[in-house]
Amino acid sequence: MYNNKMKKILNTISPPEIDPEVRVSNYIDVKAGVYWGPREINDFELIYIASGFFSFRAGNKNILLEEGQALCIYPGETHILKCEKDSAYGASIACIHLEPVKGYSWLKGDYKLKTLPSVFTDIQADPLIHGLFRNCAAAFSGYGKYRNEIVRTMVKEIWLRFSEYWEGGSGKQFSPRVNMMLSYLRKSIHENITRRDLAEKFSLTPEYVNFIFKKELGITPTEFTHREKIFQAYRYLSEDGLSVKETAQKLAFYDEFYFSRIFKRIMKQPPGRISARRKK
Repeated sequence: MYNNKMKKILNTISPPEIDPEVRVSNYIDVKAGVYWGPREINDFELIYIASGFFSFRAGNKNILLEEGQALCIYPGETHILKCEKDSAYGASIACIHLEPVKGYSWLKGDYKLKTLPSVFTDIQADPLIHGLFRNCAAAFSGYGKYRNEIVRTMVKEIWLRFSEYWEGGSGKQFSPRVNMMLSYLRKSIHENITRRDLAEKFSLTPEYVNFIFKKELGITPTEFTHREKIFQAYRYLSEDGLSVKETAQKLAFYDEFYFSRIFKRIMKQPPGRISARRKK
């Protein structure tokens, strides 16, 4: 399908498919009482509160924000953003204006987003997000040869990190029961713990264990256990000098070929290559 300018109208875009056009990225200090608006913008704006206290009003929305929280302002939405007061460190925000798909317009209906941004996101649990916003602003204001590519890469990472929160992933803490299961599996990394073993340990059915893992982690208990074991296997091979056979046995893989298959699936290379590299 094409619009009246003969530009192809895209389908629904998932978070990994975004190709952002970054129009502004800055990191600014703000004084209490400063406000923007009423105004409308024609692109998305991500705002990260680095310090201070801010308010956002749009329609029936009235949101108060503090350090570690963020806004996504939608294109075409009339709003007011105000710095209400400083914190002990003053008041600072990082802002990114972007079109998620370069050369197209969400506001004009050129494409849809599979994961719609939340207006408010509490992203304090992500230890990297503040640095990403700050580094993105520094790159945007610089003159490096690959400035645009670096900025777009960082903005895509920021969007993906936010998308996990918007989809109910990273921003949501695991339930106490799942946390206990994860702790148990990590402590039992050298044993062969099956889904049935896990179910019996926590008085659940194997089917329900699978359900809550898929719901909260997005993977099965077996996939979680394999990832944990293979990450440890990499350390045994690359740092401790164990052979492939020794590593497989130590992590309760009693079939060396099965271990190698799982290792290659997760690490994208066979375990023998890691072992051989250390011997050189």
